[in-house]
Amino acid sequence: MQNKDYEFTKTHTQIAKGIAITLMMIHHLFRFPDRIQEVSYISIVSFGNTSLEYLLGDVGNICIAMYLFLSGYGLYMSTQKKDNFTLKDSAKKAIKFLTNYWVVFVIFVPIGLIWFRDSTRYHFNIAGLLANFFTLSSSYNSEWWFVRLYIELLLLFPIIKRILKRGIKSSLAIILSCYIIAIIMEVIPVILPGLSMLKKNLLYLDIRNILFWQMSFCSGFIIAKLNLFSRINKSISIRKLDKKVYFIIIILSIMGIRIGATYLLQFIGKGNATYVDFILAPPFLLICTNFISNSKSKSIFSTLGRHSTNMWLTHTFFCYYYFQNLVFFPKISILIVMWLALLSLMASIFINCVIKVGTKFKQKGLLE
Repeated sequence: MQNKDYEFTKTHTQIAKGIAITLMMIHHLFRFPDRIQEVSYISIVSFGNTSLEYLLGDVGNICIAMYLFLSGYGLYMSTQKKDNFTLKDSAKKAIKFLTNYWVVFVIFVPIGLIWFRDSTRYHFNIAGLLANFFTLSSSYNSEWWFVRLYIELLLLFPIIKRILKRGIKSSLAIILSCYIIAIIMEVIPVILPGLSMLKKNLLYLDIRNILFWQMSFCSGFIIAKLNLFSRINKSISIRKLDKKVYFIIIILSIMGIRIGATYLLQFIGKGNATYVDFILAPPFLLICTNFISNSKSKSIFSTLGRHSTNMWLTHTFFCYYYFQNLVFFPKISILIVMWLALLSLMASIFINCVIKVGTKFKQKGLLE
């Protein structure tokens, strides 16, 4: 690491988000063969019935924990000088995010309702439209399940911040207890068939999701509070371990552990690898960011990071729901990823222009 500024800055966060959105695209493109039956791609490397792309797609699911970690980290940093962070403050952040979501909704959902109305997914009805608009359903885009979770965590942040202001041991005990409760809630409908209806209960699933994913969110807060990333970077530099070869070894090791966890839990037949993501995501994120921030691809990932929210909200419309043939047109897997990134990036630029124009009209109306 040539740069002796050990702080994990906003620039690093943007690069990290760029890495996360790239992993998300790889995850959605190659981890679910049943979703791309109408198209095909040429794999770079195959191992029998398994491809390198499939394995990378499996690792890519760590992006959820990465995003939540970065959200918790960023919220701590942005509210550090504001001791009394209220529900009103959280609501402002939630509305800002929802506005972004609604702009994407208004642009993309009508495409499905008009041109893909023969499909079950985009069969029009008022109740479904309103449920999706207000994030109570993700039937128009299954990957939008995360939208409601993120908003709920934002609204709960004043409570979370109060809890995490305690000592580290008590904070960890509370969030770990919540995490264990979430796993128990997941197991209950499985081992007690009489309660199987809980699998479809919105409130039950929401509580379970909040308790489960708060672990990554709160980890970001705690690591920011302890300034742990800066300390680790300093330690890495002092020990002269800030070399790309060491970063690559660590990155590949974490990826190997993540893939191993997937196969182990599949063999056991219980749980999935997201159970360990709250542990793996922070070091993976830090080392990947250190590696990228000193490479020529820094500006590319930084740009992807700035547009990551819109790219997350739109990329599956391209690769699953509307334009799958277009996305897989390049045939070669790495070109497909780059092409999807470009399509999603262009969509994001357009969405930002729409938001900017809307904001100007709103400000003009207020002034008049």
